[in-house]
Amino acid sequence: MLAAVTPTTAAAGQTVTVTGKNFYSADDQITATVGSAAAGISCPSETTCRVRIPDLGHKGSVELVVTTEAGRSNPLTLTYS
Repeated sequence: MLAAVTPTTAAAGQTVTVTGKNFYSADDQITATVGSAAAGISCPSETTCRVRIPDLGHKGSVELVVTTEAGRSNPLTLTYS
């Protein structure tokens, strides 16, 4: 479950921090998507992940989703600049 993303506006190559819970995967298979694009993700704890924003090719509001072995998270809205 995602609680917040900071900052809420980011461009390609920038990193945002996502907070929530249950960021755990026994096989390290945690993935993130921003809009429809795969994003780099690193989760140093079960409550925090860092997501590197991919190049989306357009500006505007997009959804950020994290997927773990427990399933797909709720989406959070991020402004891609």
